[in-house]
Amino acid sequence: MIYFIQSGTEGPIKIGYAKSSVKNRLKSLQCQTSCSEELHILGVIPGTVKDEHEHHYAFHAFRLQGEWFSPDPILLDYINSETSISNCPDCSVRWSCSLESDGPEFSRCPLHSAPM
Repeated sequence: MIYFIQSGTEGPIKIGYAKSSVKNRLKSLQCQTSCSEELHILGVIPGTVKDEHEHHYAFHAFRLQGEWFSPDPILLDYINSETSISNCPDCSVRWSCSLESDGPEFSRCPLHSAPM
């Protein structure tokens, strides 16, 4: 999964890839970084490491350092347009839902497997 994690409400945004739990990745990043602001997940979309690299390239103009990007309105608009409000009763995380007739990309919340 490709995730978008932001530091605070106006801080930089990390575009990353998690093979399994984005929630665990968030906890790990919070401990690893020296961010004084709390990290929170802006959105999650299905994807691979290759997709992560494509996102880094697409938003290279906003790169601050490594996988961290400036919260430019273009990037924020992209995150909002590519993710949708979850129906998860336990969180308000956004993630991508397929518009295909065979249903959403995720049948469970990608953060803690709660049914949607």
